[in-house]
Amino acid sequence: MPDIGTLTQNEIENLLSIKRFCSIPSLIACVIILSLFWFFKEIRGISIENIIYLTFSEIVYSISLLLPFYSEKPHSYLCLIQSFLLNFCIYSRFIWTSIISYCCLTNTIKHDYLERHKTF
Repeated sequence: MPDIGTLTQNEIENLLSIKRFCSIPSLIACVIILSLFWFFKEIRGISIENIIYLTFSEIVYSISLLLPFYSEKPHSYLCLIQSFLLNFCIYSRFIWTSIISYCCLTNTIKHDYLERHKTF
């Protein structure tokens, strides 16, 4: 794997283009999810709100990927901000995915328990 210092300007531009190409569809999908949540009030609930929080985290992640990463300075502020945002969003997405999984698990267990112990 070549060091970032050995990449040519053309290779750096190609990497930036690939990042933008992969990040923009994710950003568009997140905006669609938020607009559906905004327009359809009948689908709002606690489980959907957890998905919305996950979507906000994904939006910040996609936007931080759109920031240019290459600078002549070794520790530029833009690079540090981008690294902080990327790490924060990765951990945030992990936490929100865990919360959503826990909610699905508890809803399934509670539903199965109630179905098995119905009393008439």
